[in-house]
Amino acid sequence: MDIVIVEVFGLPAVGPIWTHKKLRLQDAMATFRDEGQNLIVKGKGVQPSSLGEPWKKLARVAQSYITCDGRKDVVRPWHLKLLSVLKHKCAINLPAYLNFLLHDAT
Repeated sequence: MDIVIVEVFGLPAVGPIWTHKKLRLQDAMATFRDEGQNLIVKGKGVQPSSLGEPWKKLARVAQSYITCDGRKDVVRPWHLKLLSVLKHKCAINLPAYLNFLLHDAT
C-alpha cells in the first residue's frame, strides 16, 4: 500500500518509518514549545485552542480526514507528530505513516 500512496500522491518515501505507539506526549509537544507556545495538556493530548492558528485548524483536519479520530477536544501525540512534519521540524516516511493511519482507522 505504501507504494500506491507514493505513486498517487508523489510523496517522498524517505525518512524513518514511525508509528504513534512509540511517541510520548512530552516528546510530541517539544516542537511547539520550542517556538514559545504554551500548550495546555488535557488527558492524553493537548487542548486544540492552545496550538494557535493555523495549527489548530490543521489538527482538526488531521483528526477528521486523516486519522478519523472522533474526539476533537484533544490533539493526540500522533497528530502533533504530523503537524511537526508539516512545520518542517522533523522528517518521517509520510507514505508509510499514512498507510499506518489507514490501517489503524479500520
